[in-house]
Amino acid sequence: MTQTRILFVCPGNDFRSRLALGAMRHLIAEEDRLDDFLLDAADTVESPTRQMPGTAMLTSANRNHIWFDDHRARVIAAHDFKLFDLMLAMDQASKDALEAAAPVGTSQKVHLLLDFAPWIGSADFPQADGLDADAFDDLMDFLHLALRGLLEVIDQATVDFNMPAVSRARLKVASGT
Repeated sequence: MTQTRILFVCPGNDFRSRLALGAMRHLIAEEDRLDDFLLDAADTVESPTRQMPGTAMLTSANRNHIWFDDHRARVIAAHDFKLFDLMLAMDQASKDALEAAAPVGTSQKVHLLLDFAPWIGSADFPQADGLDADAFDDLMDFLHLALRGLLEVIDQATVDFNMPAVSRARLKVASGT
């Protein structure tokens, strides 16, 4: 089976892409689908200092089975556009930066994570810095909704995310005759 390769992207050192990575990893582990995905997180720009998340973020993340100790922040690289099927930006600025850097023929891979949860009514995943534990828990609820929406789209799509499900059904019927 082919893996779905997803890169979560945010500006440097704000942890949103790593939150999404950890939450997605936990979600697919619960569904026994770890082998179906290759996941990573990256920043759009290099941050001069690397810091750890604040106490409220760490507390809530740990309650949500998200760990930061196994991921090193890195900046998006040119080969990422070839490697990943989906590049999910946490905000419009990150999406714009990805689209500007995308080689010809790869910009269709770039999306906002919250595009997969349009009922939330926001394009930008909120900043997590400075939130208390309760507000951070609410933020995690938004993240889980978006990731569930993403999984639903992935489950209905083909490997290249371009072929509509109807055509896929026709192929199955045609191959059986």
